[in-house]
Amino acid sequence: MDPAALFLSATGRLAPRPFAIGAAVIYAASLASQTLISAPVVARAGFWPFAAAQATLLWGWYALHAKRLRDADEDVGAAAGIATVYALAMVLLLFVAFFIRLGARPSEALAGSAMRWLGPLSFGVFGSGEFGGLGLILAAFLIAAFAPALVALAFSIWTGMRPTASAAP
Repeated sequence: MDPAALFLSATGRLAPRPFAIGAAVIYAASLASQTLISAPVVARAGFWPFAAAQATLLWGWYALHAKRLRDADEDVGAAAGIATVYALAMVLLLFVAFFIRLGARPSEALAGSAMRWLGPLSFGVFGSGEFGGLGLILAAFLIAAFAPALVALAFSIWTGMRPTASAAP
């Protein structure tokens, strides 16, 4: 199978082993893409690189899962639903990052620290008192924005463990 078609096309079928390799690549790239929402990157390029990377990776995630589910003779609707929830979570993450003015003026403690590359996660570590009680709400939104990633990971494991339709009883 063409490596580009593995992530770009949602048609066809995919065996468990290539699915596992593709899913590992998607999750590694998704983790690496979190640096695109760090203060130094946002200060120079805004939120667009992160949004574009997440949209591309989300489509690749959906394409992999749709093919694997089709190979296991399962409905692809669950993959579409999880992808939609993940997309909404990334929008929430962007709202939180915009609200805390990520990249506008990092605090002195954050500016000199390697933690500045953690993006909104650094807010939880270096969150200033300027938000008051709203800081706790923003932290809860931040956690809510990352929770669908755990659901997607569990779904990927479940999807990868499905037997192929020809091997199913």
